[in-house]
Amino acid sequence: PWLKFHWHPPLCACQTTHPVLHRMAPAVEEAPLPPLLAALAARRRERGGDVASKGVSAAGPTSRDWEWEGKRSAKVLAGKKAKKKAKSSKSAPAEVSNRRPVAPKTAPKRKADRARDPRFDDMSGNLDMDLFAKSYAFLDDYRAEEASQMKDEMKHLQRAQRKRTSVALSTREDEIRQELRKRSQQDKQRKNKGDLRDAELEVRRAERKKVEETGKTPFFHKLGAIRQIVREKRQGGKTGARDKQGEKRDKKLAGREKKRLPSRRGMGGGD
Repeated sequence: PWLKFHWHPPLCACQTTHPVLHRMAPAVEEAPLPPLLAALAARRRERGGDVASKGVSAAGPTSRDWEWEGKRSAKVLAGKKAKKKAKSSKSAPAEVSNRRPVAPKTAPKRKADRARDPRFDDMSGNLDMDLFAKSYAFLDDYRAEEASQMKDEMKHLQRAQRKRTSVALSTREDEIRQELRKRSQQDKQRKNKGDLRDAELEVRRAERKKVEETGKTPFFHKLGAIRQIVREKRQGGKTGARDKQGEKRDKKLAGREKKRLPSRRGMGGGD
């Protein structure tokens, strides 16, 4: 061994230029070709003349052949996928694979509509009681007309019951009587609130006028004082007039005070 050197094999035998290294380089085994490319290479070797005339090497596929074969394989796979996805008709159901779980298609979720109460929503603006009362004043006429019709129906039922007794007629008469009583109470409450509102506005206007004229400190009346003004207006300045509402209120307050008193202990026994 007269020649000593450190040798690293090149990537392939065709890249070795030194004659000694070329003889000492091991043979590079070619990787096995895919079946399709191997068949194509064998066919080209058989048709050596035709392949050489077309400018293709008869020894095996070149880089251009690889590129062409890759494009062809991609087209074949794309065609197979397209055939799988294609439907027999437009209205046919969609085909899904049974090899893996597939979730059913669902419609996109829609946000639920939220109810909006205009009484407590700032988007509806501020509530003006005077404007509201003027805008819906026609409802009072409708209610009065309905009450009149209900009274006429009750009279007709009473006359019919005098001729013949019927459970249905008596039931209907009781329903009408209860409805009339309820509406009468509602009308009284609505009228009372309207009187309180008018009295409050009147007191505010008078107080504002005094502040502008004399420069006094504004005084805000309580609800009890406004109610007292309303009661005086209803009495009309009559002396000795009976205040039924005041008597009911006093009686109610007296009952409450009586309930709050402690009960007496028993006098007998060992207590």
